[in-house]
Amino acid sequence: MKTRFLLIAATGALIAACTTTSNVVPMDDRVHQVTIDTGRDQASAYRIANEWLVDMFRSAEAFIQYQDKAEGVIKGKATFPGIWTSDKGAMSLKGALSLKGTMSIKCTITVEVKDNRARVSFDGMEAVPIISDNIFAILAAVYSQPAHDAFVEYADALVVTLQDDMLRDSDEW
Repeated sequence: MKTRFLLIAATGALIAACTTTSNVVPMDDRVHQVTIDTGRDQASAYRIANEWLVDMFRSAEAFIQYQDKAEGVIKGKATFPGIWTSDKGAMSLKGALSLKGTMSIKCTITVEVKDNRARVSFDGMEAVPIISDNIFAILAAVYSQPAHDAFVEYADALVVTLQDDMLRDSDEW
């Protein structure tokens, strides 16, 4: 029984190691930045950005790491669940084995505000499997180009919500 388990584990590790890695996004390229117009002074933009991050970071795995009001910087870590679902290709063993699963993406978010503008940076993205119909998808969880593209689309939509908050009348409830 123990031998059978070790054989299965070794086979899984071998398949995971053989998974196509040419599609993996290098760590240096796992950055996405968006600059937006705020139409606000730094203090007001900082307050709104801080509220936006607090509203967004409702998960137990999300937290604000650093804040500096004078510099206009807020930095935090977050996990965005169910961002990308693999069907095949990015997580397949050269098409021979379909690895289906849904990925969450973990990353660091930095919001920098100045008068009339803000920059939102997402970096250090990594894929985390949350649902899978087979163990090999969990072993082969890689941050691939399709996962990155899906995350960038999701991140851009998040930044639009920040921009909407910034452009809303100042004391509107």
